[in-house]
Amino acid sequence: MDYDLYYQPSGKIPAQGILLSLLGIILTALILGFVYAHAIYYIPLIYVRVLMTLAAGAAMGYVPRYLIKAGKIRNGLAAPIMSLMGGVLLLYVHWPIWVSLVLNQASGNGAMATPAVFLADMLNPSLLWGKIQIINATGTWALEDSTFNDDVLWFVWIVEALIIVGMATFVGWRTESVPFDEKYGSWAQTIDLPKRFQYVGENEAFKSSLEQGNYEFLASLPPQNNPNDHFSKVKLFHLPDSDIFYFSLINTNRSQDKKGNEQLKEKTFIRQIRVQGDVIRDIFNLNLQPTP
Repeated sequence: MDYDLYYQPSGKIPAQGILLSLLGIILTALILGFVYAHAIYYIPLIYVRVLMTLAAGAAMGYVPRYLIKAGKIRNGLAAPIMSLMGGVLLLYVHWPIWVSLVLNQASGNGAMATPAVFLADMLNPSLLWGKIQIINATGTWALEDSTFNDDVLWFVWIVEALIIVGMATFVGWRTESVPFDEKYGSWAQTIDLPKRFQYVGENEAFKSSLEQGNYEFLASLPPQNNPNDHFSKVKLFHLPDSDIFYFSLINTNRSQDKKGNEQLKEKTFIRQIRVQGDVIRDIFNLNLQPTP
């Protein structure tokens, strides 16, 4: 692979980007932790609770991609690391809220997480840990007529932690790197072409032609007119200030699950190779002009 042809992030992390990201992650974790703690407390259905756990982790994983763009962070590891941190923080934030709800309800004071108790428990992990052990000995999670406590409840909580942190990290890891114009300090415009093309597959000749600046294969790429066949699609990234284009090609395989429902599996074959702007405009009939 010619790394001069393919986009490579610079790895730069501006100081203001770090500050913005930390503040964004903390604020998001506080909000999601509050909502998640109340949701799993008030919703009795364990299956819905599992979905809420997955949703909380996924939501936390999506946030860094917006913080990265706002903070102009150009490091490929930033998203998964930030998502991992966010998942851990969300998990920690929800504990004092949920514990307060459970213990207040048990004492007859009503299910309410007061700010003073929340802060006291959050800033004193040993105090929070003692309360968690009390709840574990008594048990609180229930499935049909069985109450979860002791080792079973520890196992449930460990699985919950793994789901939240794992889902957040997984979503963050899948964040696509978008080209950044180091000269003008701006992100590329992403262009998803709606047109579907005939399936390219692992066509090394096609890739090699682009690497050599030969666009004959690309210009002659026929459309996919059969809605039931595999297809390929094109994604472009345009840096308007420098008038630079990057090209990605994604192969999409069609299949059916056991119930006969269609499933689409995407795999990027060519990722962000630099291409000539005038040629790309002609091939795909783009009306994009460089910034004056």
